[in-house]
Amino acid sequence: ATEKRDKTIVQMLADPRFGENWGRYWRDVIMYRKQEDRALIAQPALTEYLTEQLNKNTPWDEIARSFMTATGDVKENGATGIIMAQNGMTSDIASEVSRIFLGVQIQCANCHDHKTDRWKRNQFHQLAAFFPRISLRQQMETDEKRTFVVASNDRPFKPVNPKLADKPIGSPEHYMPDLKHPESEGTKMQPVFFLTGQSLPFGTPDMQRRETIAKWITDPRDEWFAKAFVNRVWGELVGEGFYNPIDDIGPDRTCTAPKTMDILAHEFVDSGFDIKRLYHIIANTDAYQR
Repeated sequence: ATEKRDKTIVQMLADPRFGENWGRYWRDVIMYRKQEDRALIAQPALTEYLTEQLNKNTPWDEIARSFMTATGDVKENGATGIIMAQNGMTSDIASEVSRIFLGVQIQCANCHDHKTDRWKRNQFHQLAAFFPRISLRQQMETDEKRTFVVASNDRPFKPVNPKLADKPIGSPEHYMPDLKHPESEGTKMQPVFFLTGQSLPFGTPDMQRRETIAKWITDPRDEWFAKAFVNRVWGELVGEGFYNPIDDIGPDRTCTAPKTMDILAHEFVDSGFDIKRLYHIIANTDAYQR
């Protein structure tokens, strides 16, 4: 019976419908908090990209980094999905990168220190400081058809009234708004990763910022990157995550089965973030078979 089951699991993981099904799942995760319906023009490319990567069994860290560092036409490069869903807005991209890849809802610290976690307001805005130079521009394909293109904007800029936007247009740095004086420029924030304290200097170009934070977030030593993925997959397959809600985990949250979580997360890291291997292991557990 064990051999039969194992053989069936292997067959199902090799079926193209594996990538189609889970590609749709991750498409919904990414589009769940989209800013507006315009983002939907990126959805076909996003779904296709995810389907292809999951069927190829591209390691999860590689997929995650591609989303954080993406450039190009949103109708052609599915990895631009998170940036397009958040309309290229600095703070919202930071929020979603943390929620999707770390399971940490640090956006709750946007306007005040987090009420139930350790995260401080300045830590949220230090994370946002990795993303201010992302440019999302509308481009007309024909008179009727339009698309959007993600690029870097490292050019000098003229400040505009920060009340009008999430950031001064084309600002090379991110500013934490002054809540008492919203008309003021706010505090210029250095890029610092809240989980480790690793930082980059002011003036760092866009791609260097994004490639660096992508590397730090997906570092095998960062337990929350692996745990966020394990928690989602376990929750979807078994019916309930080790942490609930499924995308709200972290050092101040309670894990229902810490030993199991640790074993699966370590296995996931040691396998080089092998997605299909994780599914194989979970599908072979008594908990899943029950």
